[in-house]
Amino acid sequence: MFYSCLLVISCVLTVIYLVNRTNYSNFTVSFIHILSPISIMGYYLMAQASNVEEATVANIMNYIGSSFLPYLAFLTIVSLCKLNLAKWFVTVTTLLQSTIFISILTNQKHHLYYTSIELYKEDGISYITKNYGPMHTFYYCTLFMSLLGGLAVILYCMKNKKEASLKTMTFILIMLGISIFAFFGGRLITHKYDTAPISFITFQVIIIVTEIRGELYYYDDLVKRALVERKELGYIAFDKKLYFLGADETIKSWFPIIKEFRVDCRVQGGLGVDDELTQTCRQIKENGGNYERVIHTGDRYYRVKGGFLQVKNKKRGYNFFVEDVTKEQKLHEEIVYEKEHDAMTGLYNKGKYLELVESRYNSLDSIAVFVMDVNYLKRMNDTYGHGAGDDLIIKAARSVLAIQGDRVRGFRYGGDEFLVIAENVSEEEACELYERWRQEVERLNEEPDDIQITIACGRAYGCKGYDLKELMHNADINMYENKKEIKSLNK
Repeated sequence: MFYSCLLVISCVLTVIYLVNRTNYSNFTVSFIHILSPISIMGYYLMAQASNVEEATVANIMNYIGSSFLPYLAFLTIVSLCKLNLAKWFVTVTTLLQSTIFISILTNQKHHLYYTSIELYKEDGISYITKNYGPMHTFYYCTLFMSLLGGLAVILYCMKNKKEASLKTMTFILIMLGISIFAFFGGRLITHKYDTAPISFITFQVIIIVTEIRGELYYYDDLVKRALVERKELGYIAFDKKLYFLGADETIKSWFPIIKEFRVDCRVQGGLGVDDELTQTCRQIKENGGNYERVIHTGDRYYRVKGGFLQVKNKKRGYNFFVEDVTKEQKLHEEIVYEKEHDAMTGLYNKGKYLELVESRYNSLDSIAVFVMDVNYLKRMNDTYGHGAGDDLIIKAARSVLAIQGDRVRGFRYGGDEFLVIAENVSEEEACELYERWRQEVERLNEEPDDIQITIACGRAYGCKGYDLKELMHNADINMYENKKEIKSLNK
């Protein structure tokens, strides 16, 4: 009854694995689920054996698991920890395990594994007593190597491999402990049954649980299915609780801080990304799984496309494809700059001003308007030529560029006309801005280039509810009054 129950459980686990099998399941995982029920069937048949020949065949079946499953479990742990073993090592160790099993198959002829086998029954259950040969000692050496090797890999990855999930490693460590106890310590609990088959089932449980969770970590496979691989594309993923799942090497090279993230650990606010991630994932939810924006970091631009991480049609988290769009963005900025700016002076042009009038400048809490006009441009053109006139305009524009800021924009409104708009400033701040500009004009006139600039300026200030046209008209009138004052002083 004990072995039959274990056999049923093992078969059920194999079916669960086959139903949930994914494209990234490797051959070691598949073999564990195939060999486990076969091996447990051997224990079941052993208990039912009526002679030594039947017991020998059953013993061969159960040693399919004993010979290969611990080794396959070691290879699976290595794979789950995202480590790579040398091909020669895998080849050599596989041959060693195969040699052990061959010695069992040929034991009746060569007696390398058992020197003798005898059958006896107790309470209706068949048992065999064995005298061990040299290959059995070799088998125990490889068994210990597999189990201790798996333990060493887990402990190493828990300490050193950020791309290995701590949750997965901890679970495997616990289950591996149960498996080792079942393999070696079962006799402390009962002498009637061999508890080694429990270790085989434990291996199956480890694999199923870690693979169901592990589907989230195999982002490489998800990326390949989503789009053709491109070097300028990076990928990063998080689960629903914003625990880090993984990222590819491309995005790690762009954002080195990601190398500090530990798989299955929540991204900490101290790294400066936690709040932004939370807001971004909220936006993905609100937009039905779609999110896109361009971020600027250093001298690079990246387009971030976010969405739900879906595994088997279930929303399991969030993924982000990140594309380097620096060339595209800089070209776009150049086009926008040329569209919005005056080529000669670098100030915004009249078209940009009219655009902002429609979208912004009629609905501010307060606004300061400065209308400016360069004096003596015609005299400069007539006396020294239009090149000198252009130099005069450029130098005058520099005085406006010097006071530009987040809330202050300067425009070349016409040939020698400039316009400055200050957003949401107090009347005192507007006066300070004017004074800064006037001092900049004086500083520029001290330059040894023989170009002296005089600029007439008219000001107007309005609070919420202002009429922009009226402010512009008043500033224009004030500018002409200032122009008259300048000319009268220069007579």
